[in-house]
This record gives sequence, structure tokens and C-alpha cells, in this order.
Amino acid sequence: MRAKPSNLYQIASCCCNNRHYITEQCEFVAAQGGTGAAPRAARSLGALLILIALAASAGAEEAVSDLDLEEAIRLGQERNLGLKSSRAALEASTWEKRGSYLAYLPTGSLSSSVTRVDDNSFEQANQIQQNLPPEWEVDPFLYKDTYRTGITVNQEFPLNLHLLGGSKLARAAESAAREGFTADRDALVLGVRSAYFQLLAARDLLRVAEEGVASAENRNLLAAEREELGLIGRSERLRWEVALAEARSLLAAARNGAVLAEMALNQLLHQDLATGLTLAPVDEAAVAWGRDLSEMDPETLAGLVIERSPGASALKAANRAAGAGKTLAFSGLVPSLHFSFSYGWRENDTAALDDYESWSATALLNVPLLDLGKGAAQYRQAAAEKRKSDYETADALGGLRMAVHAAWHEAARARENRVHRETAERQARETFDLMADRYELGHISEFDFVDVQTALTAAQAEAVSARYDYFTALATLESLVGGGNRNSDR
Repeated sequence: MRAKPSNLYQIASCCCNNRHYITEQCEFVAAQGGTGAAPRAARSLGALLILIALAASAGAEEAVSDLDLEEAIRLGQERNLGLKSSRAALEASTWEKRGSYLAYLPTGSLSSSVTRVDDNSFEQANQIQQNLPPEWEVDPFLYKDTYRTGITVNQEFPLNLHLLGGSKLARAAESAAREGFTADRDALVLGVRSAYFQLLAARDLLRVAEEGVASAENRNLLAAEREELGLIGRSERLRWEVALAEARSLLAAARNGAVLAEMALNQLLHQDLATGLTLAPVDEAAVAWGRDLSEMDPETLAGLVIERSPGASALKAANRAAGAGKTLAFSGLVPSLHFSFSYGWRENDTAALDDYESWSATALLNVPLLDLGKGAAQYRQAAAEKRKSDYETADALGGLRMAVHAAWHEAARARENRVHRETAERQARETFDLMADRYELGHISEFDFVDVQTALTAAQAEAVSARYDYFTALATLESLVGGGNRNSDR
């Protein structure tokens, strides 16, 4: 039975998922020599698969596995889809602002038409000419072909309120979009930095869990030997079995946490979730600015955030846009001045027969009358929306001030917690070493030593978590002020 040909979509999917391997295999197939239909078909299929693989490679982001913190931030800003969307919104608002400037320029149009009449109408309209004396020169009453061309230019008075209001609204919207993009970028930087810290923490926790399992397995083996020698009872032996099971459970949770943390960072960088990442370690220098911010007075820091942060600037720009909307609505209640100039010419049959030119200039004052009620309602609506924006902006800025205080206190708590956790880890290590010696001498029981072993593992895990929680808290302070990645251009 002949095999059915492969579905092209399946081939393409295979190439997308394994493009490097497929490309190598296809090049091998295509390079095979020989004559006949089979080798030619193989070479054709190989060439087809190579083209599909190359096309798939061109449309995919190349995964980056070796990263330091700055490279991760750079890749996030370059690839993240959410930030790309925000950048596109900024571009749209920029073009809207430019369009509002073009509204001040004149507008115009060129129109051209050709008119042809039928022979019967042409003869009937001009038959009176047949009865006139020959010396009388009279233009035809109707031409068979008529060509008309005209140019019209319109210009609004630049101080018309709807032009000023529209331009002001577009500028405020563009400013809000720009500050919003900067805030989104800072939020992405915070997200990448937090994910980077979380992955480092997850891997350190995995290392601690692996050490805990290794130690528990070793102690379990020793306990089994001591049980065989009759030095300890069955209950003491089983206590190590319980400790080993708990250590393995913690290891499973740590593995899962490390996998999810790696996927979260890959997601922010918009690359394959299964990409294995090799991260450079971080130290205090990575959050030096945040540490300086945490040493400021919280109210002073809050004032700095309200004054210069992109989030606060975006709120203020949105409020200015509401004010511009109120101005634009008020333009429906005031007169507007318009100018128009038209110039046209007409030719009939040929240029030698007739040539008519005409022009007109118009100044128009548009005073709203019958639509005053609608305009007044729209203005009152815009005024109410402006008041609403004032209240919401004040409330949001108050919430931002509260968030700064909360972040400052969180950084202080995280710093103190880190000190305590690292002290506890050193003490747990010292206690474990002392108790291990006493255990070898038989001065303490299995139950006591198991508790010491568990306490050491827990203290190590808490110290790791406290260190990276502190880094994340400082990064949050930097994000609130804005410019968390100060090397990037706004």
C-alpha cells in the first residue's frame, strides 16, 4: 500500500518546532546524488522543507539563554508584546497631534468634469443660429463638449476656538500617551527584574532543598546502620524516614517553583517558555539606587514621586486632556470665522472656441443658533467630566502617595527581615555543627538531631527568600520614582 503524502501544514509545524534539525536533514537529502524520479523527488522535497524551515526561522524570535540583569531588561524592552502595544499607542497619539496642527492649514480641492450632449439636443438648441444674418457673430447656445475645471481653497480663522481646543486636546493626549508608555516601560523593567530575582531565589531554594535531601538520605542510612547494631530503636529510625519524605516533598515543590519562575521570565522576554536560562548572579550594586531611595524620608520620597514619576505625569496629562475637552465643547457655543476662495474656467469643444474664467471669495461667520441647546448640553457634560477628572486625579495621586509610603515601609521591613534571617541562618548552622558533634558522641537523640537538621534547612530557605525579597522591594521603589532602567532613552 502506498503511503499517503504528508500534510504540508504538519511539515511546516515540524519545521517551526525543529527548524535546525529539519534544515540539516533536508540539506542531507537534497545533496544526495543519483538519477531517476526518486532522487529528484527527494531533492525537491528537501528543497521545499529547507524553504519552509528558513521562513519559520525568519519569523521567530531567537531565544537567548545566557543572561545578566541588564541584558534581560534590554530584551524585555525590545521584545515584550505589551510594551510594543503601548509604543504603538504612543505613535498613534503622536500622529493625532500632528494632524491637529494640520487643521490650521488651508484645505482645498480640484474638480474637473466633461459634459457631452447628444446630436439632437445640440441641433435644437442652436437652430436659431441658422436664421440669423451671416454678419452676426453669436456664440453657440450649447456646445457639444464642455470642459469645466475649478479650484477651491478654504481657510479657517486660526483663532477659532474649536481649532485651539482640538489642538490642546491632541497635545494633552499625546503627553498622556508618552508618560503612559514610560510608566509601562518602568513597570516592565520592574517585572523583568522581579522575575530575574525570583528565578535566582527559586534556584537557590532548589539548591537548599537538594542539600536537605542529600543530608536526610545520609542520616537515614546512618540511622539504619545504628538500628542494625541495636544502638537506636525502630521509632528513632522511622523518624529519619519521615524527615527524608518531608525533604523530598520540599524538593519537589522547589523544582516546580524553579520551572515556573523560569517560564515567567521567558514570557516577559517573549521567547519559548521551555528555553533554559543561565543567569548571572546579582549583588547589592543591582539595587544601589533603590537603597539610596530607601534612606530618604518617606514624605520627601513621596513628593519626589508625585513631582517627576511617569505614573503621576500620566495622571496629570489625562486631567489636562479633560480640560481641553471642556474647551473643545465650549467652541460649540461661540461663533467661528471661515474663508473660501474659488477659481474656475471652462472650455468648449476646443480651446479656440470659448474660454470662460470666474472666481469668488467668501467670508463666512458661523453663529450657532438652533443648536445652542445641544451645544450647551455637551458643554455641561464636558464640564462635569472635567470635575470628575479632577477628583479622580487627586484621589489617584493620593493613592500613589500612599503606595510610596507602603513601598518605603516594605523596603525597611525587608531590610530588617533580611538581617534577622541571615543571622538566624548563621546561628542554625552553628547549632547544627555543635549538635552534630554531640550526636556523634551519643549525647542527643535522633529526634533532637532531626529537629536541628530541619531547622537549618528552613533557616537557609528563609535567608534566601529574605535576600531576594529585599532586592525586589528596592526595585519597586525605583519603579515608583521612574527611570528604573536609567540607561534607556525615553
